[in-house]
Amino acid sequence: MTPKTISLFSLNNENTSQFLLTGESLTQKLIKNGSKWFVEKEGKQFAADPEKVSNLIQALTGLTEGTIVSKNKNKHADFGIGTEIIVVKTADRERTLYLGKSYGSSARYARMDKGDTVFVGENLQSILINSDFRDLKTHALDDDSSLQSMEIEMNGLKTKLIKNKDGWTLRDKKLKSETVGYYINDLKNLTATDIIEANTKVTDANPTLTIRLKTQKQESAIDFVKYDDKSYAMKSPSYPWLFLIPEVNVASLQKQEKDFLE
Repeated sequence: MTPKTISLFSLNNENTSQFLLTGESLTQKLIKNGSKWFVEKEGKQFAADPEKVSNLIQALTGLTEGTIVSKNKNKHADFGIGTEIIVVKTADRERTLYLGKSYGSSARYARMDKGDTVFVGENLQSILINSDFRDLKTHALDDDSSLQSMEIEMNGLKTKLIKNKDGWTLRDKKLKSETVGYYINDLKNLTATDIIEANTKVTDANPTLTIRLKTQKQESAIDFVKYDDKSYAMKSPSYPWLFLIPEVNVASLQKQEKDFLE
């Protein structure tokens, strides 16, 4: 009879309250407030990337002591044990998972709590412990279904796109749906490389680019100011900080009339 494997974790979004992720290059504390996850950094809370948190919970849930490779604590260093650490806090307990070297294409060596046993933990490579768990998506535009108009201002020149029942127009000229669709997708997928304080000094305080969006419920304006030679700082009324956006991604949003009419 095959012995029953016992899961080391039984996690879900309801019973898990905190993670402490210690990687080789980054340490992050994830805490849950209500039903939402946040990354605590320098005394501030930033929304966590829901997909990364979900992947973390899924990778740990059902984790078992797979193939046991050693029970000798003096061998831990040989397997790289402790280079990265995950502390998981639930309603009734706190557990620590020590990660080691990669094994195969998806597993890693690991050990639990104060035990000496080193085992092969499946799917542990899917936990990107050294990646930023903050939600770096700018959410400049999450849902375009209610979008009524977009105005792009650059160097004092304004380009206004208006949506009607027949599609998008610019000065009463009908536009190709693909052209506007690419622009909307760039806005929806706009992702930052970092989040910085709103009072951070930038190269130029005057916006290089302003995008005004009007939906059925609200109007909003997004400003892009030059931060350094490689990036822009994005200001949004929805957030009390600045998103750093690579220059190449901002360039794709810097459109004028001729770009839509070609």
